[in-house]
Amino acid sequence: MDELWPEGYREQFRVGMDNAEWLADQLAARGHDVVEPELPLVAADLSVPMTDQLRDRSWRVATTGDDELRVVCMPHVTRSVLRSFVADLDWY
Repeated sequence: MDELWPEGYREQFRVGMDNAEWLADQLAARGHDVVEPELPLVAADLSVPMTDQLRDRSWRVATTGDDELRVVCMPHVTRSVLRSFVADLDWY
């Protein structure tokens, strides 16, 4: 923790927020209702069959209590990973 404090945590948060905002924009551009991220977290109205299809393509997709897609943009969720995710989403 000392290694990252405080600038490293700020940078991780900034990168996570940039990725969350990018993903939210991508999903909204595809016609999905998206909750505007205030944290590095995206929630969107993908259908249950669509999330199941993404799981079939090996995505570890989480959902909210209302069955909305939930993506937490942690450090391992890079822009490259999100681009691949959106490309697979476009496949459906």
